[in-house]
Amino acid sequence: MRKRIILQTLFILSFLFHSNFSSNCLAALAAKPQISAKSAIAAELNSEQILFQKDINTKRPIASTTKVMTALIALEELSLDQILTATPKATSVGEAEIYLEPDETMTVENLLYAMLLRSANDAAMVLSEGVSKNKNFIDLMN
Repeated sequence: MRKRIILQTLFILSFLFHSNFSSNCLAALAAKPQISAKSAIAAELNSEQILFQKDINTKRPIASTTKVMTALIALEELSLDQILTATPKATSVGEAEIYLEPDETMTVENLLYAMLLRSANDAAMVLSEGVSKNKNFIDLMN
């Protein structure tokens, strides 16, 4: 149950930061908001009733979903104050990043913020490598 709540919270946060929602989300949902995201869905969690939807059947890349799963696994497997070190592989992923340098260190908490708020691929890679030291990260995602 805790895992589901964390995942739902992370998904909503990721959705809000990437879709330019107004600060009053409930009012926006009630008024059928105009959003810049290509697809969106909002549902009441207990009844699973869809409150708002926009182009929900079109297949989209899963980058943000993967980052939410990475955050969930990192929260389950690592402590927030744990220090992780960026590898050359993690610093070379490109696209959205916080420009980590090889051997740069950062707490799990700060890496999570970077990944979820800045969509930082390098932070996501450092987190996945941190988890992978003890467990198979892909297996944990499935």
